Amino acid sequence: MRPIKLTMQAFGSYRDRTILDFTKADQNLFLITGDTGAGKTTIFDAIVFALYGEASSGVNKKNGTELQSQYADPSVEPYVEFEFSARYGGEREIYVVRRNPRHFRPNKRGQGQIEEKEKVSLFMPDGREYPQKEANARLVEILGLTKSQFMQVAMIAQGEFMELLRAKSDTKKEIFRKLFHTQIFQDIVEELGKRKKEKLSEIGRIRTVCQTETSHLVIPEADPDIEEISLLKKRILESERLSVVDMENLLAKLEGLCSRLRKEKESLEKQVEEKNRIYLKKRDELNLADSLCHQFVQLDEARRVLAECEEDQERMQLLTIQIRQIRDAQELHGTYQRYEDQKKQVENTRTLIKHYQEELPEMKKACEQAAGSEEKAREQQKEVQEIFAKVSQQVEASLEIFRKMAALQKEIKEKEQESRLAGQTLENAQTSLKELETRLGLWKEQGERLSVTDRQRALWQAKQENMLRFQKELSQLWQLAKDTVEQKKQAEKAQMDYQKARNLYDVKNQEYTVKRTAFLDAQAGFLAKEQLRPGQPCPVCGSLEHPSPCQIPLEHQTLTREGLQKLGEELTVLQEDQEKKAGQAGTGKKLLEEKQGYFKKEADRLWLQMKQAEFGQEENIPVPGGWKELLNYLKDFSIRWNADVEKENFRLEQAEKELAGIQKSLKDGEKQKEDLQKTSEDALLLVTKCSNFLAGKQAALQQLEQSKGYSSKEEALQALAQMKEKKTNAEKTWKKTREELDQIKANVEKMEALLTKCEEELPVLEKDTALGKQIFEKKLQEKGLTLQQMKELLLYDNQQLEQFQNQVEAYKERKLDAANRQKQAVEFINGRERPDMERLSEEVKTTLEELEELQDHLTRIKEIHKADRDCLDALSPKMEERARIMEEHRRLEEMYNMLAGKVSGARMDIETYVQRYYLQQILYAANQRFEEMSAGQFQLRLCELERAGEGKNRGLDLMVYSAVTGKVREVRTLSGGESFMAALSLALGMADQIQASSASVDLDMMFIDEGFGSLDEHSRDQAVRVLKDMASGSRLIGIISHVTELKQEMEDQLIVTKDENGSHIRWQIS
Repeated sequence: MRPIKLTMQAFGSYRDRTILDFTKADQNLFLITGDTGAGKTTIFDAIVFALYGEASSGVNKKNGTELQSQYADPSVEPYVEFEFSARYGGEREIYVVRRNPRHFRPNKRGQGQIEEKEKVSLFMPDGREYPQKEANARLVEILGLTKSQFMQVAMIAQGEFMELLRAKSDTKKEIFRKLFHTQIFQDIVEELGKRKKEKLSEIGRIRTVCQTETSHLVIPEADPDIEEISLLKKRILESERLSVVDMENLLAKLEGLCSRLRKEKESLEKQVEEKNRIYLKKRDELNLADSLCHQFVQLDEARRVLAECEEDQERMQLLTIQIRQIRDAQELHGTYQRYEDQKKQVENTRTLIKHYQEELPEMKKACEQAAGSEEKAREQQKEVQEIFAKVSQQVEASLEIFRKMAALQKEIKEKEQESRLAGQTLENAQTSLKELETRLGLWKEQGERLSVTDRQRALWQAKQENMLRFQKELSQLWQLAKDTVEQKKQAEKAQMDYQKARNLYDVKNQEYTVKRTAFLDAQAGFLAKEQLRPGQPCPVCGSLEHPSPCQIPLEHQTLTREGLQKLGEELTVLQEDQEKKAGQAGTGKKLLEEKQGYFKKEADRLWLQMKQAEFGQEENIPVPGGWKELLNYLKDFSIRWNADVEKENFRLEQAEKELAGIQKSLKDGEKQKEDLQKTSEDALLLVTKCSNFLAGKQAALQQLEQSKGYSSKEEALQALAQMKEKKTNAEKTWKKTREELDQIKANVEKMEALLTKCEEELPVLEKDTALGKQIFEKKLQEKGLTLQQMKELLLYDNQQLEQFQNQVEAYKERKLDAANRQKQAVEFINGRERPDMERLSEEVKTTLEELEELQDHLTRIKEIHKADRDCLDALSPKMEERARIMEEHRRLEEMYNMLAGKVSGARMDIETYVQRYYLQQILYAANQRFEEMSAGQFQLRLCELERAGEGKNRGLDLMVYSAVTGKVREVRTLSGGESFMAALSLALGMADQIQASSASVDLDMMFIDEGFGSLDEHSRDQAVRVLKDMASGSRLIGIISHVTELKQEMEDQLIVTKDENGSHIRWQIS
C-alpha cells in the first residue's frame, strides 16, 4: 500500500478542507515538522482513521466526537478521504476510502443538536462503491493487516515504537500469523484439540450410558450377592470417572444374577401352569353347578305360573265371546248408518219442494218492480253528466289563472326577502369593516412591540450551546475523576503487588544464597573428608594426623546440584515477576500523575468558564478544596444554568407564540378586509336588481286579477267538487238499481232450477231408502242380535276392544311359556339334586388367589430378569467401545500436547517454531541496520531454542547481544536511544521481509512519529543514512520530529502551522 492523497475537513485541528498530496515530494524520505500541538500527529490519525475507524494511538484511542474539529462550525461536515494504491490479486490499483466520524450537527428543523453516526464509503478501482456494512472487512482484506499489526510494521506512533520490540511471544505470533500465513499450524493444533475433546465427549457419553444402564439394574432382595452388587452400582453411579475394575466386577456379578433369575423364572412358570390347570377344573365345576341351580329356579317358577293360568281359564273364555260380539256390532253399524242417512235425505227433499213452491211467486213480483227503478236511475245519471262537463271547463280556466297569480306572488315574496337580506348584509359588512380596521391597528402595535423576539432567540441559542458544552465537558470531567480514582486504586494495588513480589524475591534470594554457600562448603568438606586417611598426608598441609576432619551438617547432606539449579530457576522467575511488577507500579504511578494533572487542568478551565458565565467576569471566588466538592459545586451551577435557560426558553416560546398569533391575525385580517369590501359592493348591486324585478312582476299580477272567473281558488274548487259529488251519486244510484235487478233475476232462475231438480230426485230417494232398510234387518238377524243389543255393544271403543284382545293373547303366551320352561328344566335336571354353591365358590376363590400370587411373582421375576439382561447386553459392548476410544484419545492427546506446547519443559507450540524461521530472516535484515546504527555494538537475537519452551512460550522473545561484553541480555535493558534504534531496525527488517516474501501484504510506506530526540549525533546520522538507503527504492518514508538537525539533513519537508483558525500544511520541496 502506498499513499497518494489525504483530504481532511473539520477533523482534529484542521478546520478547513485540507489536501495533502504525497506525490508532490521529490524524494521518498521526507520530514513532517512544526511546533508542538500544530497538528503533525493528526495527519497520522487521519490516515489510520480512514483505514480502520480509529486514530493512530493505541493508548489514547479516539474514534468518535473527539475527532470533530473544535475550530470548525458544527454545521460543517467532518470527514477524512484517503486515496492509496495497493496490489491486490495482481496489478497495483487505486482505492479511495472516505470516513465520517461520529459527530454532532445543528438540528435542521428546530433547536439543539443531533448526533450523526460514523459512516464509511469505499470506492473500488472500477469506480463502484462497496457496501457500507462490509467496507471495514474489505479494507483489512486489501491491506492484509489489522490496525494493531499496521501500527507495528507500517506506522510507528509516538511513544509506541518499542511495542513490537518488547512484545511477548504470543503478541508477536498474532502479528506474524497474518503476515506469513501460519494460521494452518494453529488450525492443526485446534483440530487436534477439537478431536481430543470429541473423544473425551464420547468417553463421557459412554460413561453416561453405562451409568444410565447401571441405574436400571434391579437386585432381588433375596439374592445372595445383593450387598456386593449394590455397592458396585453405587460406586459406578456416584463416580465422575468410570472405573474399569468396578465395571468388570459388576458385569461378572450381573452374569451370575441373570443365570439365577432365569432358573427361578423357569421353575415359577411350571408352578403357574399346574395351578392354572387346577383352577380351570374347579371353575368349570362351579359354572355347571350354577347352571343347575338356575334350572331348579326356572322349574319352580314355571309350575307357579301354570297354576295361576288354570284359575283364569273360565274368565278368558267369556272375554273371547264378548270380543266377537263387539266386532259384529261394529260391522253392522256401517249398514245401519247408511239406512239412517237415506231416510233423512228423503225428508229434507220434501221440505225443500214445499219451500220453493211458496217463495217463487213473490220473487217474480219483486223482479218487475226492480226493472222500473233501474230505468228511472239511468235517465237521471245522463242529465247530471252533461251539467258536470260544463262546470269542469269553467273551473279549469279559473284554476290556471290562480296558478299563474300564485307563482308571481311567490317570486315577488322571494325577491323582497332577497332584497331585505342584501340590505342587512350591506349594513353588517360596513359595520364589520370599521371594527376590523380598529383591530388591525392594535395588532400592528403589538407586533412592533414583539419584533425583538428573534434577536432574543439568537442570544438564547448561543447561551444554550454554551450551557450544553459546559454540561458535556462536566460529564467528561466526572468520568475523568472516576478514571483517576480507579487509576489510583490500580496504582496502589500495583505498588502492593510489587512490594509482595520484592519480599518474595528477597526471601527466596536469601534462601538460595544460604543453600548455595552451604552446598559449596559441603562439596569442599566432602572432598577433604574423602581424601583424609589415617597415616596418609593431608593434600594441603602434609600432616599425617587428622584430629578434626570436616563434618557435613545433617540438613545440608541432602543438597544436590539439580535441587540448587531448580531453586535458581524459581529465583529467576521471582526476579522477572519483581521487575514486571516494578514496571507496572511505575507505569501506574506515572499514569495516575498524568490523569491527576489533566483533571486539575480541566477542572480549573471549567471553574473559570463557570465564573465567566455566572458573573460575566472573573470574580475572585475560592475554589472548593476536594474534587468531589468542586464537581458537586459545578453540577449545582449546571443545574441552575439549565433552569435559567429553560425559563428563558419558556418565556421566548410564549412570546413567539404570541407574535405568531398576531402575525397570523394581521394576515387573516387583511384578507377579511378585502372580503368585507367585496361583500358590501355585491350587496349594493343586488338591492338595485331586486327593486327593478319587483316593479315588473306587480304589473303582471294586476292583469291576471281582472280576468279570473271566481272570487277565489277555493270557490272554484268547491263548485267543481259539488258538481262532481252529484255526478258520483247519480252513477252509484244507477249502478245499485242495476245490480239489484240482476240479482233478483238470478235468484228466480236458480229457485226454478232447484224446484225441478228436487221433484225429479224424490221418487229415487224413496226407493233407495226402502231397499237399505231390508238389507240392515237381514244382517241383524244373521248376527243374532237385536237393535238394542247392537247399540249397547257399540258403546265399547277400539281401545277397549284392543285391551280385551291383549289380555287374551297375554294369557295364552304366558301359559305356553311356562309349559316350555317346565319341560326344559325337567330335561336338564334329569333327576339330579341341588348343588352346594357356597362350598364350590370358596374353592374357586382360594385357587384363583394362589394362581394370581404365583403369576405376580413370576411377572416380577421376568421384569427383573429382562431389566438385568438388557443391562448386561448394553454394558458389554460399551466397555469394548470405551477401550478403543481411550486408546485413540491417548494418541491424540500426546500429539496435541506436543504441537500445542502443553508439555512441561517444552511450552513452544508448532506455529511459534515455524515463525522462528521467518523471524530469523527479519532479524538478519534488521541487524544489518542495527549494527550500522550502533557502530557494530549490538545485534538482535532470538531466545535460545533450549530455553524457548521452559516455563512458558518464549520462542519469539528477543534478546540483544553486546559485542562489547560478549553477552546476551534482555532488550528492556537497552537505553532509550538504543531501544529506538532496535525498534526502528526491527520495523525496517520486517518491512523488507514482507516485501520480499510471497505474502499478500503490500506495504510500500512507513511513518515514524518522534523518537530521534533520544539519539546522539552519531546514532542519528547513522539512522538517517539507513532510512535514506531504504527510501532510494520505491518505499515512501515520513518522519515526524522536532530535532533541528533533521531539518538540515532532509530537503523535502511538510511544514505544519497552527493559528486561531486551526492547522495548515504546505510543502517545502528541495
